[in-house]
Amino acid sequence: HYLCLALLETADLAGAEQEAAEQRRLARELQQPAQLFYVMTVDSMLATLQGRFEEAERLMPDALRMGQRAESAMAAIYGLFQRYDLARHRGGAAELLPELRELAAAYPTYVVAQSLIADALLRADRAADARAALRRLGADRFAVLPLNDEWLFAVTVLADVAVDLGEADLCRALHELLLPYSERVAVSAPDTCLGAVARTLGRLSATLGRSADARDHLERALTINQQLRSRPWVARTRHDLARLIAAAGDAQGAERLLEATITEATALGMEPLHADSVHLLGQIRSQPGAPQELAFLFTDIVGSTELMTAIGDAAWARLVAWHDDTLRALLAAYRGREVHHAGDGFFVVFDAADAAIACAKAIQRRLAEQRHDHGFAPDVRVGVHTATARVTRGDYQGRGVHQAARLAALASAGEILVSRSTLDRAGGGPTRDERVVELKGFREPVAVASIDWQTPDAVSAP
Repeated sequence: HYLCLALLETADLAGAEQEAAEQRRLARELQQPAQLFYVMTVDSMLATLQGRFEEAERLMPDALRMGQRAESAMAAIYGLFQRYDLARHRGGAAELLPELRELAAAYPTYVVAQSLIADALLRADRAADARAALRRLGADRFAVLPLNDEWLFAVTVLADVAVDLGEADLCRALHELLLPYSERVAVSAPDTCLGAVARTLGRLSATLGRSADARDHLERALTINQQLRSRPWVARTRHDLARLIAAAGDAQGAERLLEATITEATALGMEPLHADSVHLLGQIRSQPGAPQELAFLFTDIVGSTELMTAIGDAAWARLVAWHDDTLRALLAAYRGREVHHAGDGFFVVFDAADAAIACAKAIQRRLAEQRHDHGFAPDVRVGVHTATARVTRGDYQGRGVHQAARLAALASAGEILVSRSTLDRAGGGPTRDERVVELKGFREPVAVASIDWQTPDAVSAP
């Protein structure tokens, strides 16, 4: 039992799971309620840690009943801590504040309960009370907290509270206390796990203005939490890293992290994290970004009106659904970011010209494959252009964006029309029909080329 938890604290998930399996086998063989209780509690903790929330919720009452059979006073305590941990992820943690207070009154030296009360007060929008609780526990560099197996967990909880309250002096003390444990995982044995301590160190470092250290800690936390297969704490770490790099001016990188966080929070039902991430993403997108050189790709189904009239509304809806799913899968494979989808066309942005051109080729090849195998696929034209643009409210602004759209409109069915400057940035490649064109609304002519996507090349999907 203790070896399992020690291995978990050192981020050795494989070792911890192996010991948990052996403990489970022995407990079932012995049929002792106390041993079965500990096994079920650890199983519930691991389920919550890895985002298997429904499984954890199902295991918790079983563990409580087994603990009561064993006449263990810890059954209700562990059960409360596990319910609170789950509620921190899913919402409603503040509702458990009365139970935490009752527990702290019955066990005044139980520091985990004291730290969770401070956390619950903050979640209940009682910042003044949370600050008072934090400062009481933080007196004399948190000397009131005994150095036992619960210390690291309690200090980690309080550090997050200190960061959220902006308590710089306490953050400084907590940073010094936690720094020796930067490779550890915060575990309240055997009931709760908070993932990598490095995540909390990253938040503390950011609060103290140590941005480089904060990034190092958060990136390390991301690695550790991924090793733990902890989807909830990976998502939380991405959110923290997004906030950090957004403050450093990397709005684009922050948006990508937040989009991944929102997707995961939605899948797991982590409502508080989802709400925080949506809010932060909105803030970032409301600020004009610095100019960036990006590759813009526009697509459009050629002759869509005539095709819709010919096949009817129902068939058209099915065709567009297939088209959209097919293109989105390819856009994701080549790391394109969908900006708009109006009607039957896409506006997509890429970080580099070669990725945009490779994606455009993949689109035309996939459509050709569909025609060969099934007899029909819509004709799609594609335009690609590299230009400098600003990101404002999630949209891309600049004359280069309009040039890319105009260029796409000049393409023929099944054609990929690329500006010569974009092709040069991508390192060239097979082309045909190189020419100079006039773009509506622009005085300067643009050199373009049609990409020969039918010729095999060495470019492969990422």
